[in-house]
Amino acid sequence: MDIDHGMITGSVKPLVKNLDVSDAQQDRDKDLWHTLYEGVIEDAAALLRNTSRNEIATKVDLSGQIKVPHTDTLQVVGQLIHNAFFEAILPGFEREAGTHERTDPHG
Repeated sequence: MDIDHGMITGSVKPLVKNLDVSDAQQDRDKDLWHTLYEGVIEDAAALLRNTSRNEIATKVDLSGQIKVPHTDTLQVVGQLIHNAFFEAILPGFEREAGTHERTDPHG
């Protein structure tokens, strides 16, 4: 991630483990639409979960003004599908080709 003069460029990798949207005990007083909404969210999460890592993950590129960065919704959805069905997105930092490593002058 690079932030310079109020502009941002880079990416983030949100990962979710053990997502639990509904709880029958807490939701007993909720209306039908709320219950259906939670069911759709849980079904979508189950579909997009990478089974080998039991995680939902995506990679999101960010660019633009730091107060309102631009993201690409199609990229987010594509990366969710890629993580679920093809290759797990792993937690941690990635170094882009051509970036400069910062060195510690103290060793």
